[in-house]
Amino acid sequence: MSNTARTDPLIICTSTQYWDEAWFRKQHFMAHLAKTRRVLYVEPSFSILRRPSAHCPAGSENKVSRARMRRRLPNLWTLTPPRGLPLWTHPLVSRWQYRLWGRLLRLAARRLGHERTWLWLYNPLYVQSRAALQPERLIFDLVDDLGAYQAGAYSRPTMQRCVEDALRHADLAFTTSSLLAERYAQLTPSGKLHVVPNGVRGEWIDRGNREARTDPGGEDAPGESRVPGQGGAPGESGAPSQGGAPGESCVPGQGGAPDESGAPGQGGAPGESRAPGRGGAPVRELPADLRFLPRPWIGFMGAIFVYLDFDLLLATARAFPDASLVMVGPVQDPQGARRLSRAPNVHFLGRKPQNQVPDYVGAFDVCLCPFKAGAVRRAVNPLKIYEYLALGRPVVSTPLESLATEPVAQWIRFAEEPSAFVAAVRETLEGDGPERRAARRQAVRPYAWEVLSARVAEILAAAESDWK
Repeated sequence: MSNTARTDPLIICTSTQYWDEAWFRKQHFMAHLAKTRRVLYVEPSFSILRRPSAHCPAGSENKVSRARMRRRLPNLWTLTPPRGLPLWTHPLVSRWQYRLWGRLLRLAARRLGHERTWLWLYNPLYVQSRAALQPERLIFDLVDDLGAYQAGAYSRPTMQRCVEDALRHADLAFTTSSLLAERYAQLTPSGKLHVVPNGVRGEWIDRGNREARTDPGGEDAPGESRVPGQGGAPGESGAPSQGGAPGESCVPGQGGAPDESGAPGQGGAPGESRAPGRGGAPVRELPADLRFLPRPWIGFMGAIFVYLDFDLLLATARAFPDASLVMVGPVQDPQGARRLSRAPNVHFLGRKPQNQVPDYVGAFDVCLCPFKAGAVRRAVNPLKIYEYLALGRPVVSTPLESLATEPVAQWIRFAEEPSAFVAAVRETLEGDGPERRAARRQAVRPYAWEVLSARVAEILAAAESDWK
């Protein structure tokens, strides 16, 4: 692609997300850095013996024997590696696999005209490619306690070894929480580890503000109750749920996610939806598979996986039998979802495109973040928390140590036991209002990806000055 040798370094970012799937901090940070630097964004891969991951966007599948490079922004390219060897988390196989991919990264950098490279890790297994790639600098963004997640016999120890190796050799490191920073402080050279939390799109905050200004019908009238049986406005609970449209309340089948297209709706042209409440006053457009579910809508957005507290969710659904517990996201734990579906007012709406997420979250009456106790919950810094707050929604969550010291913690109701969790949901439904919603949106303004990306760029620029 380039026959001219460049003197500036190429940032090679090894990601755990494809460029075209829902954007996380990886894509946001790299897109921002690409305004002034050149970036090669390396997408994930999978074994030649496995089927493509459910989160792999159509058209992004890794080829069996060849890589693919595509230009996505003026200064950013994606590299999709070929499929990997079986058992690539086995210590010996893993070292061999990533040595091969290190050579691939070196060739890709040269194709773009770069001999100098900086290796930016989100997938720490790529630390094993250093000998082949020979980057000038190593930068590591540790977004989670990666060794805490369930994995195969070799995966967890291999991942933990690579995390620790990456931190020891990092010229610059980031992490999402002070908890992770404290845990790994002894492994990281002094002054090189920076805490940068997760965030949310600034446009979501702006959207919530616009809707509050231009669509006052979307906010509850003062004192209006969302709790079933407590004198809500006529029609507030919506039409009774009697089977609904196909897929509207689907129970996950044999390992697959529910119908991701949602229910087709029950009358009315697109855009003619009216919010159930205040006599049918027009509100924002409501998703077709949500609008006819009984209110209030107690919502969860995200992966439905083994780290959720399904007992807590089931207790919540049973405590509000006239409400709807709405689960939006891919089902990755069918057994847990089947348990949850024992309650008739639980509705699985499937995975939604990223641009539709605000439509659902913005409609929820209360949003949940029910991680179960364990190593994952201790370190997790969930994006959904920031997304909920950006749209003004009240949040009830199990305790999250990683958020305890963040200013946004004051806008989250934390509760552990089922009785306390249910009470927090009930109090939130009874006591929310426009002022609190506006305050939540303002509280997450410092967590806009645009702000956090600029902060990362400043830290990198300062480090670069010290390296010279």
